Amino acid sequence: MVLSTLLRLLCCLLSAYAIYRAARAVLTHVSIVSSRRQSITLDDVLRDRSLCTIVFCAVALVVAYASSLWLAPLLCALAYLLARRAPHILDERAKRELRSLCDENIDVMADIVAMGVRSGLSFDSALELFCSKFDNRLAHEMRACKLRWTSGLTSREAALEDLASRIGSRALKRFSETSLQAIHYGSPLAEMLAGFSRDIRQRRKSAVERQIEKAPIKLLIPTGTCILPAMLILVMGPVLIQFIGQGF
Repeated sequence: MVLSTLLRLLCCLLSAYAIYRAARAVLTHVSIVSSRRQSITLDDVLRDRSLCTIVFCAVALVVAYASSLWLAPLLCALAYLLARRAPHILDERAKRELRSLCDENIDVMADIVAMGVRSGLSFDSALELFCSKFDNRLAHEMRACKLRWTSGLTSREAALEDLASRIGSRALKRFSETSLQAIHYGSPLAEMLAGFSRDIRQRRKSAVERQIEKAPIKLLIPTGTCILPAMLILVMGPVLIQFIGQGF
C-alpha cells in the first residue's frame, strides 16, 4: 500500500516536472523570438521545432477531443512528424520564391551588362552598374556574389557557380556560363548577352502562351462538375415534374 502510494506520488512529481520544463521551454522560445521582432508570425512558429510541435500537438488534442480520444496518439504522432517537416517546407517555398524573383529580372540584368560592355566597361563594372541602379532580390544577390570575388574570398567562376547552384535557377546558370565563356575565350560578351536576353524573353513568352492554351482544358473540370449539372437540372427539371404529375 505504501509502495503504491509512493509510486503514484513519484509519477505525479515527474508529470509536474515535465509540464514545468515544457512551459519553461515555450516561454524561452517565445521570448527569444519576440526579442528579435515586434510580433511572432506564423513563420516564426513553424521554423521553431519546439513551438511548432507544441502548437500542432495542441491542435491534435483538440481534434481528438472533438472526435474521439482514441485518435489522440495517432494525431499527436502525425503532428510531431509535421512539425519536424515544417522548416524544410518553408525553406523550399522560400527557395522557389527567390528563384522566381531572380528569373523575372535576369533578362534586364543581361541587357544592362551588355549595354555597359558596349560602352567600354568591364564585366565587373557593368555588373556593378546593374547592382547599384536596381533594387531587387537579384541585384542584392549579385552584389553579395560580386563582393566575394572582388574581396579575394573566391574566384569569379566559383562565386557565380555557387550562386546559381544555391538559387537553383537555370537562367542564372546560363548567364554565368555565357559570361564566363565569353570572358575566357575573348568572345563578344555584349552580343552573347543580348542573344541570351532575347532567348529568355522568348522562353517566357512561350511559357505564357502554353499556360493560356491550357486554360480552356483546366476550365473543363469546374464546368463539368458545377455548371453542367445545374444546366441539366434547369432543362430537365420541368420535364421530370410533368412526368411525375402525370403519374409516370
